[in-house]
Amino acid sequence: MVYKHGKHEIELFDSIHNLPILRFQRLNKYQMQSSEIGNTFADYDQRTVKVIQFLKKGMTEEAVQELENRRQTVFNAFNEFTPMGKSLAVLVKRIDDVEYHDYSPDNLDRCLEHLERI
Repeated sequence: MVYKHGKHEIELFDSIHNLPILRFQRLNKYQMQSSEIGNTFADYDQRTVKVIQFLKKGMTEEAVQELENRRQTVFNAFNEFTPMGKSLAVLVKRIDDVEYHDYSPDNLDRCLEHLERI
């Protein structure tokens, strides 16, 4: 699927069914990180609420896991790691004449920076 933004063309995979398997796995990884960990203050707050609920019910193992997830949320936010942004970048085939075959974390960052510029 090709989107036009001003004088730019952005081509995305139009379906997860058309993604090569390794790219699909990377997409799933970032989607899971986004839904399970997060990177925003709202995500942090949501994790804190869950910890309190677990502690009130005596579910200490679950509370400890939530605290570990909360720690990861803060780490993501501090390092400006956005799993949803990475998920979007995985879906980008090309921007104008620049093709994005490599979906390594660094190249996904370059793709996001390219999108930001346009």
